[in-house]
Amino acid sequence: GVATSVMSTVQFWFGLVIAVVVALLPRYSVHTWQKLNRPRDLDVIREIKVLHRPWYGQVFVEPEAQAALPRADHK
Repeated sequence: GVATSVMSTVQFWFGLVIAVVVALLPRYSVHTWQKLNRPRDLDVIREIKVLHRPWYGQVFVEPEAQAALPRADHK
């Protein structure tokens, strides 16, 4: 049939791949722009965790480093 003859061509499959890429491009372009130019606080903390950067704030402390921190016991 017509579907078999169309789906057996290289142009059909190439066009299908190009259509999917073009359809998804705006979403991922905006997502990437936001991460690079206007990151949220959560994005910054995720990047710190992924890159294993030392973080001495209130949000993230490595478990090994937390054991070495002095304890503030108020009596």
